[in-house]
Amino acid sequence: MSLITTACGILAELDRFERLKALRQGLGADTDDSSHAAIVMGVAALGGLIAVTVKYLLALTDPGRRHDLSYLTQGARVAGLSGQEARDLEMVATRANLPYPAVILLSPANLAVAVEAADPERTDTRLRERVSAVAAKLFETPLPDVTQGPAMPDNPNTPPTSDRP
Repeated sequence: MSLITTACGILAELDRFERLKALRQGLGADTDDSSHAAIVMGVAALGGLIAVTVKYLLALTDPGRRHDLSYLTQGARVAGLSGQEARDLEMVATRANLPYPAVILLSPANLAVAVEAADPERTDTRLRERVSAVAAKLFETPLPDVTQGPAMPDNPNTPPTSDRP
């Protein structure tokens, strides 16, 4: 018979009072402080590992997290846009997954790039028409076409070249 089976048999034969007495004696046994410190450090390390794992898993499961739209909403209100126009801009910013949604209020090119990122297949023509009207209202120019590619060099830090000596 194994040791575990023997121990279980002995514990099964003890009545409740004797089990509690044995438990009290086991808890009251002298132990050194280093074993307690090792247990506390082990629990803390396990807690830290769990926290890091949870943070990592949350970052993996939420790559398209919703960015703060409050500055965009406030900017739209200051610019005098209607509620529907502000919601259209919020929809574009959300679909384009912009890290800083208020940037679309800075220039028609920014807005056009966001619209292109939000609807790359050009299927939502009504949204594009409404946003083009918003661009005309904000910037007094229609929404530019950005499908031809960027007008800037590949490296924005490169100064423009000139033919002059």
